[in-house]
Amino acid sequence: MKYIVLLMLFFAISEDSFGQSDSVSFTPKYRRGVKYEIVTGQNKISGFLVKETAETVSIEDRRTGQLHEIKKSAIISMKPVSASKTYQKDFLDENAHAHTYIFSNSSYCSGSPESYVNYQWFVVQNINYGITEYLDISVNTIFLYPVSLGVKLKFKVAEDTYIGGNTFFSGNINDRISPNSFFGYGALARITHGTSNTNFSFSGGVLGLNSDFFTMSSKFGVVNLPFGNFSYCNRFQEKWAVCAEAWYFPQAEIGFAGIGFKFMRSKHSAWTFGCFTNVNAVNNQLVPNFKTTPIPYIGLTNNLFGK
Repeated sequence: MKYIVLLMLFFAISEDSFGQSDSVSFTPKYRRGVKYEIVTGQNKISGFLVKETAETVSIEDRRTGQLHEIKKSAIISMKPVSASKTYQKDFLDENAHAHTYIFSNSSYCSGSPESYVNYQWFVVQNINYGITEYLDISVNTIFLYPVSLGVKLKFKVAEDTYIGGNTFFSGNINDRISPNSFFGYGALARITHGTSNTNFSFSGGVLGLNSDFFTMSSKFGVVNLPFGNFSYCNRFQEKWAVCAEAWYFPQAEIGFAGIGFKFMRSKHSAWTFGCFTNVNAVNNQLVPNFKTTPIPYIGLTNNLFGK
């Protein structure tokens, strides 16, 4: 009888051990309820993890209610999406004003031609006409009087990465206003990274100015000033975004920076309220003076043609 009891205990322990080995052989790698972005060899899928097994993961797209079951062997990468990105992707639509920061532009490609007008303090207007998704013609005016003509190019080179550039010439079309018909020119290259709601841009180029307008002299009649720019935008609410810009002209040792809040009244219009400050000799200490006193800024962007 004792042997029979021992044999029954052995089988009971064995079954329990085998059951435990089956249950502990799989250890979850991911957290349920967290939103993940999954990249496979065929596509990219994002959603909230609802189930994980040793072989598969199941994620749910809460906007459509669709459930995706994906084999782990097919996953190239699986990363959690931050809370801010989740909010932007799930609750915010495309930013119709992603083409503009404050003064500067981005190289973001929206998928269609973009035409818009920027008003700076209601004095300077930048009129941008999109011929194609990648090519724009721009005209700058002062009180609607044209002073420059330029061309802009932009291309998508990778996921969330865009490159572009623009060039322009500035002059006077009326000799009665100024006897000098040539003011200057400019050219720059730019790289933009991010989505329409959160992105940043680096750009660099040269600004050529007619030396007749300045004390700086040049044997070619033009003073060339290289410059660099950094711009940033983050849309944190449906109708609000924060934008920041910094410009630096190393040859002149002058820089200026600004920050603004963009109120996106609709897809057709957006107001920007902020301020800029000048930094003369950037390596100097900032002390309160007329040169560094913040200058209030107000701007308006109107998207044209029913965007």
